[in-house]
Amino acid sequence: MTTARVRAAEQDIDRRLVDMAGDRAQAIDTAARERGIATVEQRLGGELSPEQRSAVETITGPGRAAVLIGPAGTGKGVVIDAAAQAEQEAGREVYGVAVAGRTAQRLGEASPALEGRTRTIDSFVTALDAGRLHVDHRTTVYVDEAGMGDTARLAPLVAAVDERGGRLVAIGDHRQLPAIGPGGMFEHAAERVPTAQLAEVRRTEDPATREAWRELREGDPAKALAHFYARGDLRFADTRASRRSSTPRTATTSWRASTGTSASR
Repeated sequence: MTTARVRAAEQDIDRRLVDMAGDRAQAIDTAARERGIATVEQRLGGELSPEQRSAVETITGPGRAAVLIGPAGTGKGVVIDAAAQAEQEAGREVYGVAVAGRTAQRLGEASPALEGRTRTIDSFVTALDAGRLHVDHRTTVYVDEAGMGDTARLAPLVAAVDERGGRLVAIGDHRQLPAIGPGGMFEHAAERVPTAQLAEVRRTEDPATREAWRELREGDPAKALAHFYARGDLRFADTRASRRSSTPRTATTSWRASTGTSASR
């Protein structure tokens, strides 16, 4: 079920993204891409994986629209940083946006090339309309956790970037939290524009933990929770009060660090 207004907005987003993807004039040259990757590899003290390098090539390739899909722990931040560094090496401006302010802040923390250049989607569109920000054909906007973007919020963003000739890269995982309002455009966009997908969990070397993350993403939390419980990273209590009195703070910290999320997600 939908409404005429929502359906019209969905169709507008779809049309614009397909047209943007077909505008093949904005590929980042190989030299700039390699300099961007080298900058990130020097910061990390190691090389990007072949999967990550391929993703950087896809989202900096021809066209003004692309999608990056990756579960937690697969290194999306590294890929975004390398792509944004490559854009800057090519003399382009970069911005990062997200539905939530904290998500936008984390994007800047995970991708230093975007540090100080992130906003909420609403703030970004408002600043553009007011003339406080400038977007043109030499600008790329990265939309983090785009799957959480509802249609009413994404439509003006896509329109604003498109009408100014910019590039838009949507990032996320459609199996994580969805939009609160009418949404689903991120998953749809992945079928319509150039898309890179990360699958290798790089935040841990433990095969069992990698499998637990996969189970969480695939909708089978029981096995994953059993794994973290067996490791001592997850504890249970009958009441919130008893949990607070008996569970050290390190247990919560350990759970979040090992999973890259919170128990409620």
